[in-house]
Amino acid sequence: MIKRHLSNRTSSIISLTFAIALIPALIFLLIGLPHFVNVLLNVHEAIGDDGVLAAWERTCMLVDAYAMLLVAFAAVALLIVLLRSTLSEKVFSEGALRTLNWLSLCCFVEGLLFIYIAFYFTAALCLTLAAFFLGVSLRVVRNVIAEAMRYKEENELTV
Repeated sequence: MIKRHLSNRTSSIISLTFAIALIPALIFLLIGLPHFVNVLLNVHEAIGDDGVLAAWERTCMLVDAYAMLLVAFAAVALLIVLLRSTLSEKVFSEGALRTLNWLSLCCFVEGLLFIYIAFYFTAALCLTLAAFFLGVSLRVVRNVIAEAMRYKEENELTV
């Protein structure tokens, strides 16, 4: 039996479609964020981890959630830019490297924002570590692409 693999272009188009589909999902989350955070905090209080949260703690949690959502919007936009550069075969460019830099920075910022939530929900530490891991992974990919660009330039100069 012959296995059929997706072409790089098809894979990029599918990824771009999913990335664009994240935008309405994030908008939906933006609209319902106060309710979602309130439900989450009520569950936290109901299981009695640390008692009832003060009003300022609830406000800080909501501000943190909005900051996380803002960073998520930026990350999705950067992901779309990166996927478009892949489709236009400009992945080995300074623009792609800058996009990867900013995308990894978004991951690190998300990780930092998750630390605050981890004070109330220890399971958020897993998300913190995942965000930092993704940020480091994107830095590695960025460095690999930069090195590939350097080799490509050297080979073009060699006759």
